[in-house]
Amino acid sequence: PGWGGRGGPGVRGTRLRCAPERVGHGVRRGGGPRGLDEVVRGGGTLEVCPGINVACGVDGAVGDVPLRGLIEAGARIALGADDPLLFGSRLSAQYDIARTAHGLSDVELAELARGSVTGSRAPESARRRMFEGIDRWLAADLRVQPPLLAPGRSRGKGAKNGQN
Repeated sequence: PGWGGRGGPGVRGTRLRCAPERVGHGVRRGGGPRGLDEVVRGGGTLEVCPGINVACGVDGAVGDVPLRGLIEAGARIALGADDPLLFGSRLSAQYDIARTAHGLSDVELAELARGSVTGSRAPESARRRMFEGIDRWLAADLRVQPPLLAPGRSRGKGAKNGQN
C-alpha cells in the first residue's frame, strides 16, 4: 500500500490493520515519529522516491527528502523510481541523489540496495544472487563503473574502503 507523501487521517489505522511488509511513498511515514517507530519495529520496508517527491510537490528539493533521518531511525529503505514513464525518473538517478544530496557512502548505498532486496518478494535464490551482486559492487575496483550509478558518475574519493 502507499501512504502518500503527505499522509492523512486514515493512514495510521490502515497501517495497523494491514501490517504491510512494504509501503510505497513511505517518506512521510504516515503518522510522524510514532508511525516510523511502528514500521521499524515491524520490520517493514519504506519505498522512498526522492525525485518523485519533488516532482509531486511533497518536498521542495531532493535534499529536503528525509532520507538520512529515516535511515538513522533504523528504517529499512528501498529507493524507487515510482513511475518512470510518467516522471522520467530512473532508479540510478535516485541512488545518485542519495549520494550527492544526502552524502551517502558506498556502504550506505549498498544497504539501501539490500533493503530493497530484503523487502521484495523475489524468490530466495534470486535474492541470494542480488545480495552477491551488491557485495561484488561494493568490493569492486574503482576503475569499474558501479552499476548503481548513472554512466559518467564517480563513486567519489575514499569510496574504495567505504569511507565516501
